[in-house]
Amino acid sequence: DPYPLSDMGPTVVLLGVDTGVPNLIPGMPVGETGTTLADVILDLEQSAASGATRHGDYVKELGKAFKLLERDGWINSRQRAQLLRVIAQSAN
Repeated sequence: DPYPLSDMGPTVVLLGVDTGVPNLIPGMPVGETGTTLADVILDLEQSAASGATRHGDYVKELGKAFKLLERDGWINSRQRAQLLRVIAQSAN
């Protein structure tokens, strides 16, 4: 299990905000992989935060990452927008 401390809540909580986005990866049962969507998003968020020198760079990098999640069918455009809204409104 790559994420022994997985966030098993029903929705993705990002930066302390419940996004309402279902916390699962379509076609990938959590019980089989030990990975939730929240785990993946937390990795993406931490990577963007560590590499960004400005809040705008942080938001831009996560925007790209969320676009890939949408492309791969893990989230839809509405969910991507909700996740990005939380990131953009954060004080990082």
